[in-house]
Amino acid sequence: MLQVTTDPILKEYKRWLDIAGKEAIHRTITECLEPELFGLQGKRVSHATLEEIRQHQSQCDPIFEGSGVYLDYLTDTRDDTYCGYYVGQSEDLPFRTQHHERAIQRGSVESRHYYICFLGGNHRQPNFIRLFKIGSDNPYHAIQDKHQKALMLNILEMILALAVRSLPEELMRRYSAADIVTLQHSSIHLNVLNPQHQGALQHDAVKFNARQAVRNSGNPKLANISGQIPSRSSKEGLLPTI
Repeated sequence: MLQVTTDPILKEYKRWLDIAGKEAIHRTITECLEPELFGLQGKRVSHATLEEIRQHQSQCDPIFEGSGVYLDYLTDTRDDTYCGYYVGQSEDLPFRTQHHERAIQRGSVESRHYYICFLGGNHRQPNFIRLFKIGSDNPYHAIQDKHQKALMLNILEMILALAVRSLPEELMRRYSAADIVTLQHSSIHLNVLNPQHQGALQHDAVKFNARQAVRNSGNPKLANISGQIPSRSSKEGLLPTI
């Protein structure tokens, strides 16, 4: 897709990938991916599977340190089949995940991620696991330019968001393998913005198009939420920032 894109944002990724080199990018990706995730390829992932990974990570070392990509899977005590997926990334994983936890605890509704959790009240629980961990000897750390580092993290987030299908259906269809025709909606997909459009590349038109994609989604659990997200004070009627 990057070879033929006319999207100016994606063209910037192509220019950077051409300079960085495919080998360095491939090494970064393969070395960063958590080993527990390799065993999940082609399998149906359950709450129990994700909880096993979370418990294993917490026993081996701090789950979150340095740079990388994480998954928050929301669970609900009233429904064993419920699961909401949110993929994120940061150069400071402890700070970012703690920020999410504090926002959810205080009932923030400033993003779809938080609002979906807010709707479940005390029944709904965030659960964080690490998906990518960028080690100290990874080529990522040789990148001096902060903007290029952001591009790399966006790419890593995009790969995992596609893998767990946490993106709106329109993005899944555009970027996934051609054999994905119909997406099942057994879970709530909490990512709204294309990860490649984040950070310095983000602008109002991108945000608007992302919201429209969710409104037009075939997922009945998400299609009407955009017009219902409340303000921090009243918790009714306003659309949040993404």
